[in-house]
Amino acid sequence: MNYLGTAAVDYRLQLIIRDSENRELVRARSGVESFPSGPSSKVYAGTKVIDWRDVKFDNTTYQQVLRTNRFPEGTFDVIIRVLGTNDQVLTESNGIINIIYPDAPVLFAPSNGQSYNQQFPIFQWAPVNLPLTINSSYNLLIVEKLPGQSISQALAANPPHHQVSLSTGTFYQYPQDGLPLQKGKEYAWRVRVTDDLGNPLTANNGSSEQWSFIYDYGEQDPSLLPFLAVNIIRNVAWFDSYDLLQVAQDAESFVMNGVTDLKLRLADGQQRIINVTVENLTFAKGAYTNFNFTAGRIYANLQQDVLPASLVSDYFKPEYLEFTSFNGLTIRGRIELPGVITPVNPQGELTVSSTGALTGMLEFDGSSALPVYTFGNETARMNLTRLSLTYPNAALRLSGELVVFNNYTLCEINGVTISSSGDLSGSINCNTPIDVVPIPSASEYITLKLKSVSGNFSFSPLSGASDINLNLNSDFGVSLPGFLNYKVNLGATIGNGMFSVQNFTNLNTGSLNSVDLGFMKIDLSGLQFNRLSYQNGQWDFGIDFNMAYNFPDLGGFTVGPFEGLSLTPSGFNLPSFSGLSLGTGTGGGSRFFDFQGIRLEFLNGSSSGSSISLTDIINNLLGGNFNMNFGVKISLPNLPSGTPIELMNPDINLNANLDFNGLSLTIPPVTFTGLEMPLAGGVKFNVKEFGGRIEAPFSAGGFTFNPELKLKGGLKLPDGAFGCEGTTPELDLMTSHVLLSGNGNISGEVQNIVPSCSLKVGNFGLNITNSSLIFSAGTDGQKVILGGDATLSLREFAGGEVSANVDFVYDVLGNSLTEFTGEVNTPFTLNYPMTNPVMSFNIGSMLITKDGLKINGRSNANIGAGANVGVTFDEVKFNYTGGGIQGGRIIFDNG
Repeated sequence: MNYLGTAAVDYRLQLIIRDSENRELVRARSGVESFPSGPSSKVYAGTKVIDWRDVKFDNTTYQQVLRTNRFPEGTFDVIIRVLGTNDQVLTESNGIINIIYPDAPVLFAPSNGQSYNQQFPIFQWAPVNLPLTINSSYNLLIVEKLPGQSISQALAANPPHHQVSLSTGTFYQYPQDGLPLQKGKEYAWRVRVTDDLGNPLTANNGSSEQWSFIYDYGEQDPSLLPFLAVNIIRNVAWFDSYDLLQVAQDAESFVMNGVTDLKLRLADGQQRIINVTVENLTFAKGAYTNFNFTAGRIYANLQQDVLPASLVSDYFKPEYLEFTSFNGLTIRGRIELPGVITPVNPQGELTVSSTGALTGMLEFDGSSALPVYTFGNETARMNLTRLSLTYPNAALRLSGELVVFNNYTLCEINGVTISSSGDLSGSINCNTPIDVVPIPSASEYITLKLKSVSGNFSFSPLSGASDINLNLNSDFGVSLPGFLNYKVNLGATIGNGMFSVQNFTNLNTGSLNSVDLGFMKIDLSGLQFNRLSYQNGQWDFGIDFNMAYNFPDLGGFTVGPFEGLSLTPSGFNLPSFSGLSLGTGTGGGSRFFDFQGIRLEFLNGSSSGSSISLTDIINNLLGGNFNMNFGVKISLPNLPSGTPIELMNPDINLNANLDFNGLSLTIPPVTFTGLEMPLAGGVKFNVKEFGGRIEAPFSAGGFTFNPELKLKGGLKLPDGAFGCEGTTPELDLMTSHVLLSGNGNISGEVQNIVPSCSLKVGNFGLNITNSSLIFSAGTDGQKVILGGDATLSLREFAGGEVSANVDFVYDVLGNSLTEFTGEVNTPFTLNYPMTNPVMSFNIGSMLITKDGLKINGRSNANIGAGANVGVTFDEVKFNYTGGGIQGGRIIFDNG
């Protein structure tokens, strides 16, 4: 359709088909179509009409199309209209269609109603003229025409005698292997042409005319045959009855079809008669002593016991006899074995020889899932999966496999025979090593190699009783890196379905390791094989050993040994014990462990034990669940000389905990009435409470000891300290604890220290209002520093109630002020000299230092009877002892 406009337009198409009698057969209308712009064109295929929704058919035509899958032949008017969206006709076009189908096939031969005397008739017909794009098939149908039937009735009602579909050609010869045509019978035939879907492609529903022919291929009168018997095998197998045979011939051959009695004389000399079917048995004319068979066959289903067991054996049951020119005379059947419910259908066949003997081999090849015989249990099982029955001796042999431990094929078993009583027995010799995996999750570490197996077996198929007796030579090994490496040769047996170790020989002395867990070692000794067993599909083993704990990083003491431990598939159990005395081991270890001036004495040990799985051993996680407690005593032998023994070696029973994270020890607070530990300069720490804890976390580098020894008490100062004449002052340090090292050094801070006496600074008194005491230790030894705020009284120097706030630092052990600072900002009168003064000064401010009192600046000097003169103080320093001038100058105005 061509659109000559330019603007967008919507439209519909209408199709009308009328026959030659102007009867409307089809009226169809499309949906809305459009041209977005123009000029433009579109092509509409006839098949697109089927997709239109608004389609109306003449019912008669519609039913005819449904039945034949095609439009009827004839001349038809076709009207195509273009409609606007309001269904007005915009334009239309008319045309004529002629539908003519090809003629049906025309038959040539065999001629209709004529006799045909060739053995294999040739069917011919004329080809149908069809387009090259259409695939077609010629379907030839041949049926027997019964008396009283017409040809069409026979083709419509009778079953096919022969039919074939040809994609090419119009020539077909009846096949030699087709169902034989019988002399004197009439056969109907026709050819039908269809496409790939079976639809007819010509007129007459695709079918040709229907013909028949009389088959007149001649039979031979048996009384006139040039032989008395047909020898299949001379003096062994023949037949001489032709009453039920159709015998045909041509110039070269005889052809026989039908049934007859085959006479069979096998090796026992007895003649047997078997009713057989003869099918197209073809043999050459002229050779009647040794027949030359060229085609066809003889066959029969054999009745039970037609061939006795004396000929074929107790196990073979012949079922089928067949003769062909290619294979000769053969017998097939099934094998029935004692105790086997379902007969075995073997491969192969037996051939009857020229002497009447049976030759050949019948074989059956099963599988582990479908064996001939299977007996035993999961420990040892025999699967006989293959058999052979060999003639002429009818020797039956079975073979298969020996499977041990559920799924390990140990070796092939061949040549198993069945006794006259129906029992099986044999010997076993397997020398091909196989690896067994006892513990799948530890296949690299727990190994079992079966090196050789010997023994015997017996089996009664009828009763089901069986016995497998095996002697196994195997190597069993346990190789756990970092733990042990042990290998043993085992002499074992399997009997009554049970695996049992009879003897063993160590293949190595056993590489025992001191298992290093870092924080301790496990010393192993006394390695000994205990057991290896298999039951219910599971392996169990036991390797016995002794063990002891060794603690080289804690002095080298030992715990144990513990005897009778056993490694099993579950792992092993670390022993539990309580209050066990500790040993020093064979390497000169000690129960004493010194660190940072502290000594720990390990007295005894206790542990609840733990289970170590085989997986943990493999992954080197032996210490993950370990926990041990020790009775411990602590001593401080390196405290300063003169320290009371009660502090250096306190009589305290402590409990230390050791696990994979490290060692921990808590010292509960212990009180004393007072134990004086010397420091320096006559100062002593009066210990009244001692406690703390020791933590020693473990890492790859070993233990890291972090002791925290805590003291509380007082600090005793020398006699007269702080100006406390005739007494020994003591600073109260009970409000906070300080830390004590193993070497006697103290660290820490105690705040809010207020001495009981004022600190003397020369002749001046220093009242401490707030201070802290700091203990520290370094390369220069112990330090004790008192620092804080104080009030310095200047009554003796300035007269009146003059005082100053000062910051101070006091070295307690050195008994010296290391820092002393302050300032007087309150005006005061300085009389000089202090005793019997001759003048006085009006001072506005004064600095306080550790070296003395310092005045700078302007002042007035009062001299004598009211004389007053200006003065300047220049770095004038007064000492703390008597208030005398240590340095500087006072400059008077006007000289």
